[in-house]
Amino acid sequence: MEDAAGGSAPVTLRERKKAHTRRHLIEASQRLFLAKGYAETTLEAIAAEVQVNFKTLLRHFPSKQDLALALEQQVLDRFRAALAEPSRSQSPVDLYCDFIREMAVEWTADECRADRMAVVLFL
Repeated sequence: MEDAAGGSAPVTLRERKKAHTRRHLIEASQRLFLAKGYAETTLEAIAAEVQVNFKTLLRHFPSKQDLALALEQQVLDRFRAALAEPSRSQSPVDLYCDFIREMAVEWTADECRADRMAVVLFL
């Protein structure tokens, strides 16, 4: 089974909870970065937004920069997985173009994701 990032979906309850927390931390950080700006957003504020302990946030993301780039990293990981697919028949350039189109459609499907896309593109 694959998750939205193209990787293996968590199978145990603990793994699912960790993935859920991680996803919510990323989403909250993107919202706060857009609303307050990167410099004014603290890790403490992000942890409070998600209602997790500050140490929990640090277990997932050791720094604010890691958290800010997490969405971009998910996108890159998804592309790398598609590129490594043995049954792939497209050239890397065609795959990249299709991938970017799909991501644009996916991210602009709702306003919140479109805003997060802007954060990724302009960090």
